[in-house]
Amino acid sequence: MSGYNVFMGLAVKALKELRAFTLINKVQVTNLTVSSADILITASEDGEARLEYGDKPGSYYESIPVSLQKDTEVSVSLTGLTADIDYYFRIIQDDVLLDTPENLVVTPQGTEGTTVYGYKVSAIK
Repeated sequence: MSGYNVFMGLAVKALKELRAFTLINKVQVTNLTVSSADILITASEDGEARLEYGDKPGSYYESIPVSLQKDTEVSVSLTGLTADIDYYFRIIQDDVLLDTPENLVVTPQGTEGTTVYGYKVSAIK
């Protein structure tokens, strides 16, 4: 395992513990026809997201809002597709705002008027 893989594993673990995003467990394309497809999405908790799609990688010109439900398969239907065109999609989770820390204690140090303050925010579970 490379150092990058170890770092990414730690980053994902921290994000899961912070609940900064909803973990999507499963994505499946079903009922594929010449003009439509269904995308099935299962997430580990409730959350809002959007499914974006288009006909070029990185060019997503259509967007569908998705309400994710904990451990429940949610179906998103893509309609009006054109036969013989490849479509690409991605699922984007809306921003999740974390709660403001409670009982924040700050202790100034140094000589008043000459101290430069730096701030570090750490998540503690």
